[in-house]
Amino acid sequence: TRRYLRVFLEDKHVITRCRATPLAHSPQGKLFNQLLNRFQFYQRFEIDDQEGTALTQDDIALIQAEKVQLLQRTAFKHFQPELNELALSNISAVEDRDKLSRHLARMQPDRLRDLCVKLQLLPEPVGDEPANSPDFMIEAIVSCYERRLSQVEEANRMSLYPDEHTLWDENTVPSTQFYTGDKVLALPKLNLQFLTFHDYLLRNFELFRLESMFEIRSDVEDMIKRMKPLYDETAVTGDRTSFEGWSRMALNIKGSTILHVSPPLLGETVPAQVVAEIQYSLYNTRGVMRDEWEAIRQHDVVFMLTVKASIPKGNYNDPKKNGQENGNGKKRGAPDGKGKSKKDEAPFQEQWGIISLRGAEVVEIADEHNHVLKDVEMDIEGKRRAGNKRLMRVRLDPAQYYKDTVSSGVGVGFHSGPDGNLVRNDEGEWHWGKGDKEQDTKPKDKVPTPPVYKTFNILLRRKPKENNFKAVLQTIRELMNSRTVVPPWIHDIFLGYGDPEEARRSVGITPTIDFVDTFVSYEHLQACFPGKKIILEGDAATVAPPFRITFVGDADDDNASEHTLRVNPYSNINMGPYPMDKPKANHVPFTPVQIEAIRSGVNPGLTMVVGPPGTGKTDVAVQIISNLYHTFPNQRTLLVTHSNQALNQLFEKIMALDIDERHLLRLGHGETELETDKDFSKVGRVNYMLDLRLRNLAEVERLARSLNVPGDVGYTCETAAHFNLFHVIARWELFRSRCHQTPSAGPPPPTCFADNFPCTVFFSNALHPLISGSS
Repeated sequence: TRRYLRVFLEDKHVITRCRATPLAHSPQGKLFNQLLNRFQFYQRFEIDDQEGTALTQDDIALIQAEKVQLLQRTAFKHFQPELNELALSNISAVEDRDKLSRHLARMQPDRLRDLCVKLQLLPEPVGDEPANSPDFMIEAIVSCYERRLSQVEEANRMSLYPDEHTLWDENTVPSTQFYTGDKVLALPKLNLQFLTFHDYLLRNFELFRLESMFEIRSDVEDMIKRMKPLYDETAVTGDRTSFEGWSRMALNIKGSTILHVSPPLLGETVPAQVVAEIQYSLYNTRGVMRDEWEAIRQHDVVFMLTVKASIPKGNYNDPKKNGQENGNGKKRGAPDGKGKSKKDEAPFQEQWGIISLRGAEVVEIADEHNHVLKDVEMDIEGKRRAGNKRLMRVRLDPAQYYKDTVSSGVGVGFHSGPDGNLVRNDEGEWHWGKGDKEQDTKPKDKVPTPPVYKTFNILLRRKPKENNFKAVLQTIRELMNSRTVVPPWIHDIFLGYGDPEEARRSVGITPTIDFVDTFVSYEHLQACFPGKKIILEGDAATVAPPFRITFVGDADDDNASEHTLRVNPYSNINMGPYPMDKPKANHVPFTPVQIEAIRSGVNPGLTMVVGPPGTGKTDVAVQIISNLYHTFPNQRTLLVTHSNQALNQLFEKIMALDIDERHLLRLGHGETELETDKDFSKVGRVNYMLDLRLRNLAEVERLARSLNVPGDVGYTCETAAHFNLFHVIARWELFRSRCHQTPSAGPPPPTCFADNFPCTVFFSNALHPLISGSS
């Protein structure tokens, strides 16, 4: 459908004609233009319409170069001397929209018509057919031959944080209060089919970004209402906005400064990094509220707002109510003071005076003495940090900063670091360079600071559970920038094409699988493989798990006459005589379908477990993780969930299995909600290893006393290693030589092991004797 419809729409220049309509140039046409941009994006989607394969950046560049060369050859051959300069220009000058428009504007209408006919953009005129306007023909040529930003470039230029314009745009982020579903919105949709993997990622990127904006807007509106910004007419200087209320999630900003702007990387236009400093005070915070503000960590996301209130101080009332007067004495939303109905009231942003909103990522937090505060300081005996003044250094969004700098014009001549300035050339374009002589005479110690970054007066934080949007968006964008390869056996199914039954990996299936403690008994194993021939190595009456199973033949072939399973029971290594040395075992009797899912999870490839609540999906996932841990001990397993609660449920069940505690690490903000006294955070794992070191050195001291070895052998790990080499190993080799069986002397007596074992005293605290001496 696409390969025919797209050509037809492109031949009729539907987008160009829509751009020329009066609606597209009127204030009421905002939604129309947004829908038109969405339509244009998919008409120019980076895909081969004939083969259905995604186009690479090299393919796109080659197609663009061939199109420009066709334009230049046509201009050189048929349109001299009007387009002589265009024909001899380089490709970058021809594919620029403004420069190409200036070249075409010099031509007469009839010559423009001939050029469109030569380029096969318009048909030959027939009879008295009305001629197209010169503006339409110029736009048709420019839209065909201009260089378009690729999907990756558009995503890279898009800010990950919302601003005041996108946050209150009802066409993209509608309010539930006013939106009734009677009109379309300029939103991408998650269909059952996608053009390419980039199409899937891009739709998820935009939808998740808009969903995050909706949640952020709700938090901002709730905070603003609680802060109650009012206009203080008595203030002589400075900001006349005062806050009569308070919010647990917001504080007043005492000052903000741009510290550093790094020049862009090679081939890019936006700065590589922008670092700012925000000053705020915790003087009015107490108890839990102060602890929450002190718990802000590196990589957390905060928001800075500029609010200019117009409601007079002392006359506060809900501005949403009709008849509320603004700072000019007139009823809000009505220039004549008559007021409006609730349906026609002004937007929230205008009502409360929200001028700007910017997001940032926390780099570090320092106290009033510029001492950087660490997370570890809060974990020592619950001690709170001294002082109230805080300096928060944040990393701003470079794309948003570049946009603000260009629109405000403050970048001319200001130094942005040792590598260059942000300057404007004669054609009004911004770039990074040294600037002219007049600009060089200006101060070099300043950093380009748009006015929006000087007027912030509110610092907003959000709950950690709800504030992970930036990391998710950044991950999707990094996937779009990488050469992501989806396995061919699932590529078409993933995009919604083909038969889902064909998405079965047949290459790389492991014939022998160690199921560890998956089966609770041999009878359970038999019940999980009905209709299969089982060959057991051992006595069925005495065997017990764990089991290794070898699948003979193709067990996925339903037409096979017989499927054989070779079951090999084995015993775990005895780790010691103490109860804590006994390995933890699984006690869940999995069903045959769950066993098939566990088997698939251990094999290479993708395993998707789907089912309603209560069907054991969590237990299956935990068992797969346990089997991978024991089967591949040198590999690492990353567990990712959609929420902290789901991750904690998995983590608590993993703790109950035979997985060494030192190999468990809980990342994110939800580790404090685990139902355990142990700390599995990064700091907690370090403390655990330090405590384990002390306990092991104490056992070394006890072993030395049992062997009557003098000295402080458990002082350090080095002294313990020296003790092991010269005392433990020596005694162990002597024990083995005395109890060694030789052909001439025969087997040693039964009491030989008990009489010569060097660690009898050390293991005297065991529940049962280590060596009975009876055999």
